[in-house]
Amino acid sequence: MSRAFISEKSVNYHRFKQTTMKIRWLATIALFAFFQCKNAAPKISNMTAGNEDIIGLASAIQLLGVKTTVLLEDYFLDVSKIDSVRPPLSLSALLSPDKKELQLTIEGDLPFFENLSIFAGALRYDFLIKAPQKIPVKLDLADKNYRSVQVKGEMNNWNPADGKMQKNGENWSVEFELMPGNYQYLFIADGKEMLDPANSSTAPNGMGGTNSLLSLRGAGGGSPPLIFSKKAEKDKVIIGAENQPAALKVYWQNHLIESRKVAEDFEIALPEIAKTVKRSFLRIYGQNEFGVSNDILIPLEFGAPLNSPEQLSRADNEAQIMYFVLVDRFFNGNPQNDRPVKDARVLPIANYQGGDIAGITQKIKEGYFKSLNINSIWLSPITQNPDSAFQEYPEPRRWYTGYHGYWPVLSYKLDDRFGSDAEMKELVKTAHENGINLLLDYVCNHVHQDHPMIKNHPGWATQLDLPDGRKNLRIWDEYRLTTWFDTFLPTLDLENPEVAGVQSDSAMYWVKLYGLDGYRQDATKHIPVDFWRLLTRKLKTQVMAPENRSLYQIGETYGSRELIQSYMGSGTMEAQFDFPLYFDAREVFGKKETSFKFLSASLNETFRYFGHHSTMRSEEHTSELQSH
Repeated sequence: MSRAFISEKSVNYHRFKQTTMKIRWLATIALFAFFQCKNAAPKISNMTAGNEDIIGLASAIQLLGVKTTVLLEDYFLDVSKIDSVRPPLSLSALLSPDKKELQLTIEGDLPFFENLSIFAGALRYDFLIKAPQKIPVKLDLADKNYRSVQVKGEMNNWNPADGKMQKNGENWSVEFELMPGNYQYLFIADGKEMLDPANSSTAPNGMGGTNSLLSLRGAGGGSPPLIFSKKAEKDKVIIGAENQPAALKVYWQNHLIESRKVAEDFEIALPEIAKTVKRSFLRIYGQNEFGVSNDILIPLEFGAPLNSPEQLSRADNEAQIMYFVLVDRFFNGNPQNDRPVKDARVLPIANYQGGDIAGITQKIKEGYFKSLNINSIWLSPITQNPDSAFQEYPEPRRWYTGYHGYWPVLSYKLDDRFGSDAEMKELVKTAHENGINLLLDYVCNHVHQDHPMIKNHPGWATQLDLPDGRKNLRIWDEYRLTTWFDTFLPTLDLENPEVAGVQSDSAMYWVKLYGLDGYRQDATKHIPVDFWRLLTRKLKTQVMAPENRSLYQIGETYGSRELIQSYMGSGTMEAQFDFPLYFDAREVFGKKETSFKFLSASLNETFRYFGHHSTMRSEEHTSELQSH
């Protein structure tokens, strides 16, 4: 039996949770009608279509423990409009004087989820509140005269510095608080990585090896609800259910609306105001004493549920089919701008090949993307890169050019090898005329050493030489927010407000100048989450709200689902690439010996963290080399 186990504290917690949930469930059934009236949705007549204080669908608020601080500027364009807060009976709420923060404190028996209401002027906004789900877990390793022991894994984002174990009698021990699910991990004893000798459960690491696997179950004891859309009528939607929930939480946009129990189904009357909005959404959640249901997302068009894929457009993030174009390697539409670097040390494949913006425009006009049913193109970075080659610091010390675009030397200039300002505007115009979004891959984390930002402000870079004598190069987890990609690519100190302001403004420049539809944000996890909050707020207040324009941000984070999720929400990004799911799918489809149960467990974890209707992407598709 594994020495990685749920602590006694956790066992008692789950016994308490199951008992109180059963008691609460009986009370919920008895009081349901009362609270449906007491906590009814705002009067529909008070809503004003297209003139609300929150852009998009507000992400759920996950409580982290007894106390949780909610940053209200993540949700509201102008927090000064907030009048008051109505928490559920099991929570107390304290609004800061500047109305930027809301502190929620658990003071009673909390269901798996609840509703929080915030009043701003004549409108009431409603937010789904999720109860804390983490379980205290202790990992043990029997001592064999080790001098130091650490653990690294999905529970600490593979950072051994956050997994130092303490000697406790005959064992080394460390405790974590973890969500139910599966966690791969390794011990590091005196600098040597090793599997957990007391845990026979393992999982492939995606690189040909294996890691120890810790599996944590939830409270158990029964089945949570399964809800599904059954039929749509003229002014209502019927929701069916298995493992019956007593009630549903139903949101139209960001407003709680009622559902009515009819026999074994639930009936939802569609609000009249939905008829005045081209696109709005219903979000539906259920729970019983054993857990929460899947979530349902129903898009509406002028108040009626969509019944055909043809009604979807490029503005529907959930319907995006994305294609990655590496500009230099896609198609050469204008040979006049070809300018490879002249350096004998650079292999031809590591040099510029001639692909450009004009080539992408040409392929859109020829129908290439439409033939693949593509409605969203992700462009590799297009800012100016250096004119010379540079040698990588680690072995094998190869020479490269900036054909990929990830070495910016100027933040406000289009690389002349990719095209002109006029050609870029023509690309955006052509894409939109053909129902295609353009997302720009933007590099915020670092710049090239020749960038004026670094030349004029060398102190804006993070530290390259560490106190222990190492160079802070590609230490992806231990020095996640400061590590450099190479010695000629200084990582910017984005915790410095001045640096964050400059970088976020440069990102705004491109989306404003060309009318782009959003960003694929490079190296997301290597940048403080507060920077993404700053940029997202600028996008909302300077573009999305005044221009009534939809923008989409998707991030790149290699790490655990918890780390990935920490960069998502109303104040940051709509989505990320779900690399854990991608790597697990690759294992299952690529190896006969790997069971589909492994992929099923991975998919369920994705649902648990990101919901059943997210805009996550499971892998990055690269463009093919068509012109060479």
